[in-house]
Amino acid sequence: MLRSTPSCLLVGLVLGTGCGDDGGSGNDEHDDHHETDMDPSTGTTAPLPSTSDTSLDDSSTTTTTADTTDSTGPTDSSSSSDSGSESSGTTGEAVTPVSIAFAAFIGTEPFACGTTYEGVGATAATVEPRDLRFFVQDLHLLRASDGEPVPVVLDVDDPWQAETVALLDFEDGSGACSEGGGNPATRTTITGTVPTDDYDGLAFTVGVPEDLNHGDPLFLPAPLGASSMTWGWLYGFKFIKVELQQVVEEGSAGDGVFHLGSNGCTGNPGVGDVECSLPNRAPIELAPFDWASQSVALDVAALFAETNLAIESQCHSFQPDVCPPVFDRTGVDFDTGLPAPTQVVFSVQ
Repeated sequence: MLRSTPSCLLVGLVLGTGCGDDGGSGNDEHDDHHETDMDPSTGTTAPLPSTSDTSLDDSSTTTTTADTTDSTGPTDSSSSSDSGSESSGTTGEAVTPVSIAFAAFIGTEPFACGTTYEGVGATAATVEPRDLRFFVQDLHLLRASDGEPVPVVLDVDDPWQAETVALLDFEDGSGACSEGGGNPATRTTITGTVPTDDYDGLAFTVGVPEDLNHGDPLFLPAPLGASSMTWGWLYGFKFIKVELQQVVEEGSAGDGVFHLGSNGCTGNPGVGDVECSLPNRAPIELAPFDWASQSVALDVAALFAETNLAIESQCHSFQPDVCPPVFDRTGVDFDTGLPAPTQVVFSVQ
């Protein structure tokens, strides 16, 4: 097994394996939880990567709270196309800066680390959050005149946004979320620009672009340097990471874990020829949606509504006894890895 040492970088390019990981075997490390996790293809466990891996948790601590923490509501400075906030793009086309707000809930209550929630899941368990992060790609606004999706050009905003992907992070390191590294930095908005026009809908995909999904996080731009959000070069990134743990006075506690990422992957990531038979990306479309006054709401209780949270219910994208309900509710067909018209997790607030 290759470890994350200078010599393994050269060897990894030849063998198609990743440094600081288990060579793309799909090991699903849970941040700094001091545990091993599962290979999506085999169900075997693999050790945590070495500490030389870069991670968003480490890099984000160098920024100020004002730079890294957003409110969960729409920003007051956001404006629609007729509000006078237009600027000129490099092609001379008028563009409007936009800020898309996201908010997370567990049922009707705002998602907050260190808070307990009753009546969640198929057995109405009492739970506490442990993690909630996800990547967004292919962000579009829907033009009001014809419904045409218009790409949002993302701001490059280290450590949260690159040109084609953004990371949203709702865990602040308090309570049970301390198992995720204990970092207080959060991110609940995506910023960018669109051609000035009227828009009444939103579309995006929960995922990482395929051309980046199988790169080595040591050499990818933020937010893809987050080693805690990857299974390794071959299987790529965890597109979404949602974790709850049951709160009990005594006895064994159950949990709910959903790590969604591509599966059935083969090829050599070192030369960029990886193919995944189960892409497992979730396209989301919300309309009507006013980006200047509304938020995208994610309901964790809706995600785990059919899951027994009084036992260990962990979906790492391959378990047929646990994954189908959470896949279905996210809008992904478990058997094909293709989009399904069943998502109930995201809505307009």
